[in-house]
Amino acid sequence: GPPFSVPPTWLQAFVSGNWNITKVGEHDALHSSPKALKAGVERLDEQVYVLARKLR
Repeated sequence: GPPFSVPPTWLQAFVSGNWNITKVGEHDALHSSPKALKAGVERLDEQVYVLARKLR
């Protein structure tokens, strides 16, 4: 979904400290170009940071 969707299981993994950004990258690489992937991972990092702060 807009602007960037994250499966709930990834959020759970992140919150539990078992986060694997490489896996996210592999998943996104199947769906986008390398440039879009880089932008997507940066946006994802940002979103994860915000979510982590809200969940603490």
